[in-house]
Amino acid sequence: MEIPSSFFVIDFGGTTIDIIRKTEYTYELIDSFFSNTLASKNIEDWISSHFIFTQAKKDGYIRVTGGRSLLFPYTIDIEGAIIRLQAISELESIAIGAKKLSGFFEALSVSIGTGTAMVHYTKNRIDHVKGTGMGGGTIMGLARAMIDDNIIFSEIETLAQLGKLENIDVSIGDIIGSGIGMLPATATASNFAKYKKTSSHADMAAGIINMVSQSIVSLALEKSIRLGNIPIVVGGKGTHSLVLQQKMHLSAAMLGVPLYFPNDAGIMTAIGAAYC
Repeated sequence: MEIPSSFFVIDFGGTTIDIIRKTEYTYELIDSFFSNTLASKNIEDWISSHFIFTQAKKDGYIRVTGGRSLLFPYTIDIEGAIIRLQAISELESIAIGAKKLSGFFEALSVSIGTGTAMVHYTKNRIDHVKGTGMGGGTIMGLARAMIDDNIIFSEIETLAQLGKLENIDVSIGDIIGSGIGMLPATATASNFAKYKKTSSHADMAAGIINMVSQSIVSLALEKSIRLGNIPIVVGGKGTHSLVLQQKMHLSAAMLGVPLYFPNDAGIMTAIGAAYC
């Protein structure tokens, strides 16, 4: 297949859709929006209604990734224009994106979206080694259940910055009066063990993000150690949460393992698909 020097890449994620433009030398984020805009349309109608269509028709080619992209046809015909769709494995995109953005030749690529996927890549192999249902979707679902059914992510983030974990989580210090081993007294012993009906929304938001971040970090660290203490590169839309990043850094630092959040981590999968 002859691939043009410039083309669009679309990452059809579970919650969001990212569009980047790959050129001969670089890439550019074109658009990003919630994926429910595609729910009632087929791929032909959706592309023809988007502003990328005019250029995509000239290119005759679009590269796609993300779970639902595997359901698309190889070619689409819109108003007599034939556009080829090349689907790139999401796991391959996650790995290549981490490699491109970090420069590491071997790493554990952690992609936080609705849930979280973990992919180990080396020079010659790409393997899906772990995953968890904990992710941005978990944060949104729990916040809607516990705080406000109409809450949006930016509001959760703002509340979490004001919340105090000592009001919602039981720490190791609460139980034994000090730290244990390499864990300080402030380390979490039990998430939400102090929750009451009177707990503030801010404390609940902080507790939700902390619980999700700790779950992801624990799994990633365990897998990194088993693979030989390889670097951990974190990407996906979840990295847009500065609170989540902060909580993940704190959890990893307790065990002396750094996490890498590269520039453009939020569109890591789309970038990976562009450079596969």
